[in-house]
Amino acid sequence: MRHLKSTFFMLCLVLCCGIQGQAQYYSEDFSGQWQRSKAYTLAMLDSLAKDELDYRPTAEVMSLREEFNHLMNNFGFLQYYVTGEKANELTDYLRNNPPKSKQELREALIYAFDYVGSLAEKYSDEQMQQAVPFFKEEVQMHRLGVFLLMRNHVTHHRGRISLMLRMLGHQPPKYVGW
Repeated sequence: MRHLKSTFFMLCLVLCCGIQGQAQYYSEDFSGQWQRSKAYTLAMLDSLAKDELDYRPTAEVMSLREEFNHLMNNFGFLQYYVTGEKANELTDYLRNNPPKSKQELREALIYAFDYVGSLAEKYSDEQMQQAVPFFKEEVQMHRLGVFLLMRNHVTHHRGRISLMLRMLGHQPPKYVGW
């Protein structure tokens, strides 16, 4: 029985340390992954001609321009669950500088990605693990989870953008997500 208790204690210790180690890994590595995500997203935009931004394969889906704008607006929306502040530098920037040209869209994407990257760097590992309110009440979320949700959301929409690039005859940029 004593051996069983020791084994159980060791198993709990390993699992707890593994989970904590994973949380630290994500918070430490988020910045590098986020920067590569930004570079890949910008490469996708750069591969388009300016007259292709309004391409929409069907009426039911967003145009390429709308996809990129949606990403930035989503960053502004989701940051609320990290900071608790609805108004922020990013939402103000997007409201005051709605991108019209391809160059303005590129500058806005850089601003949006940099805003989220700098926001992520403000929080310690302990703060990243703190529970935060979330718009889906049945979902328990912590700050790090919101940042990972942003990263996942970017990946989803880049997949849509990649498909539209192919429909326009472009080869999407080589993937650099690691």
